[in-house]
Amino acid sequence: MPDDSTELPARSPRDDERLAVVRALAQARSRGQITQADQLERTDMAIRADTLTDLAALVEDLDSPPALPGPLSSRRGLLLGVAGLAAGVVVGAVGAGALSGSDGSEAVAGGTRTATAGPTSRPTASPTAGPTASPTAGPTAGVTTPVPSAAPVPVVDLFTVAGIETLFADYREQMGTWKAYELTVINATQARADAVVRPIGKRRLQWWSWDPDERWNTIFDPRPVGDPGVRAVDLRDFDLAAVLARVPKAQRSLNVEGAADVDLRFFRAPGAGSVVVISVSNQFREHGALVVDRAGRIIERHPFVRS
Repeated sequence: MPDDSTELPARSPRDDERLAVVRALAQARSRGQITQADQLERTDMAIRADTLTDLAALVEDLDSPPALPGPLSSRRGLLLGVAGLAAGVVVGAVGAGALSGSDGSEAVAGGTRTATAGPTSRPTASPTAGPTASPTAGPTAGVTTPVPSAAPVPVVDLFTVAGIETLFADYREQMGTWKAYELTVINATQARADAVVRPIGKRRLQWWSWDPDERWNTIFDPRPVGDPGVRAVDLRDFDLAAVLARVPKAQRSLNVEGAADVDLRFFRAPGAGSVVVISVSNQFREHGALVVDRAGRIIERHPFVRS
């Protein structure tokens, strides 16, 4: 990141640049550099930042701020940010361990490892050596020097504002739109979506699933939207902090004892607009639901009724 923020281009941030800042804030929180409240406030500001200068100011005090302006990323290669201060290792969206440089070097935690080109790049046994021959001579023959593993992909908690913002931004990066027919947070690390298939006017959807390792992925083909009354929801519509604030109330007030399982279903309801159904359940399959609008206001309650 430039030392002088005035060197940044005078334009609005791209989605992948906002996402890089959101993830950098999540990493800073996990390191204890900022508090949860600070993370949530800065995340909200990152999503709404009007200029690159405003966005850069949110991470300029962090140990490892993302580079801004960021590089243009491919659909599957969205960068997660800088992981590991000494190594400067950049972890790919699919959890890749290292990135190869143009000079043949490979970035690893703790430094770089240079690959030697040509047929001698891997040790081979002498033609006369027996089955137990060592590929190298000397007192250290046969000893393999371990290569430190790359830093892990930052943990994404989908029951936090920062986690859902990351999920939605991943969706936008993969699908090319903020629109979805339905998106459900299944638990803290898994989600699924009936995604809009572009062009949107053709009204087709495709089922996708999300997890921290694979991110958004699918094995299903697109299909037509069967119900003519179904409309896509814009994932940017929701006040996520207000919606998540209703989760404890749902667990307490829906007559479901020990309501440990929670899921959040984002969609557009006829006559109600953008809504979230907060469903809670327990090990006995007792179930209740709270329906809130995009601002987190309760519009329906469906408590569990014991017979």
